[in-house]
Amino acid sequence: MCFQIIAITDRKLCKSQSANTKNTAKDIDKFLARLELLTKSGVDSVILREKDLRESEYLALAKEAIGIFESANKANKTNSTNTNKANANNSSNECKLILHNFIEVAYKLEYPFFHAPFGALEDLTSNKILPQKISENGAFGVSIHSLEELAVALDFGVDYVIAGNVFESACKEGVQGRGVEFLRKISGGLEHYKNGLTKDFAKNLPIYAVGGICKENLAMLCKDIKNTLPNSHTQASNNANNENSKTSTQKAKTMEAKIARAKIAGVCMRSVLMECENPKAYIAQCKEIITKEICKDF
Repeated sequence: MCFQIIAITDRKLCKSQSANTKNTAKDIDKFLARLELLTKSGVDSVILREKDLRESEYLALAKEAIGIFESANKANKTNSTNTNKANANNSSNECKLILHNFIEVAYKLEYPFFHAPFGALEDLTSNKILPQKISENGAFGVSIHSLEELAVALDFGVDYVIAGNVFESACKEGVQGRGVEFLRKISGGLEHYKNGLTKDFAKNLPIYAVGGICKENLAMLCKDIKNTLPNSHTQASNNANNENSKTSTQKAKTMEAKIARAKIAGVCMRSVLMECENPKAYIAQCKEIITKEICKDF
């Protein structure tokens, strides 16, 4: 699917009712079980965002999480090969784990996927070798909240950005959502950023929306995202082919090109995927909404 869904973790939401107590072994097991469910849910990536841990604690958790994802992806690949090589729903059936905040942990583990809070970029700026080494064979992303932060992130050479918060969320309680207009500004900001970057780099940088996104508001968000797509491309597409004569492959290619031009590459979800009873069913419903609202006309 060309429009991705990224899960963001919060182990506290997987705890027992005694929220004020320290993590017990049972709580950790429950969280690890949730990670395993996410590997089979249909999300494209999972960001292991546990900022309150000490580095040594995060290192131990990351090792366990990496093991879970490696085992799950190996099993998914085997099942996919045995079932049907022509399955087009998920080309690799692979769910990526992305480490967060603790870049030294990613470096120690030689792990190629890392996401940084924007505030951490200042600490990393003086030592770019770490994220550069990590992103050579993976991806290095950052969270942004303004056009100014986008400019800093681009100058740093990130592979993608997560922009928010779009709606009010429990993670940033009391902070009003910036809405889809914020996404338009960020997307438009790429076009105007020229500080030593090629135009193609700025155009192709993926933007993921975050902040209070769930099944209930996903349709509205998708409609707004579709409205940011270039009209010229829409018209050219419609002129080139009568709607009824398009094959599903042509429709998919058209939509993928349009989303790439709009630069909004997907959405991130946190609390709903930590708390819902069946993540796989929930993600399937979200993908139906995405297909209906973004792809129905193409």
